[in-house]
Amino acid sequence: MAASVNYTGRLVDLFIFQGAKLTGDQRILPGFDGDNGGKVTSGIQKMAQTWAILFLTELGSIFYAPEVGSSFVTNFRLGTIRDESDLQAEFAFAAAQVADQLALVTQAAETPLPDDETLSSATLSRFNVNTATGTLSLYVRLTSQTGATHDILLPIPVAIQ
Repeated sequence: MAASVNYTGRLVDLFIFQGAKLTGDQRILPGFDGDNGGKVTSGIQKMAQTWAILFLTELGSIFYAPEVGSSFVTNFRLGTIRDESDLQAEFAFAAAQVADQLALVTQAAETPLPDDETLSSATLSRFNVNTATGTLSLYVRLTSQTGATHDILLPIPVAIQ
């Protein structure tokens, strides 16, 4: 049975993580679905997409919006995250940066954002360094104001020595 969503009265974003499924492992590629014209998203999936983009964007890397992003990837790349304690502290700091940016977007919105698109919390569930693939995998649980959760996996390339 195909799922459908009533977007009446809601703002939508382009869904840029094509290939995402509700469950199971699958390859997710950034893009707009080629010849199919893309898909739209709303609700907690829209919030999760926005959160992931902000978290993975290096703070100061957008010329005209240097306040957008987080410090996580930059600090990881610079080697200031050396152990589990550093990783957890830096995740918490970067997640707070993203939460502040999402709160500003919510406050500036012309119409109130639905509660399922408003962040309540972001929690680092676990992480894994895979030396075979050269990635740090962050498993993050996002919770909306409705209490709905969305788990995301963020693979971050690392230079393993």
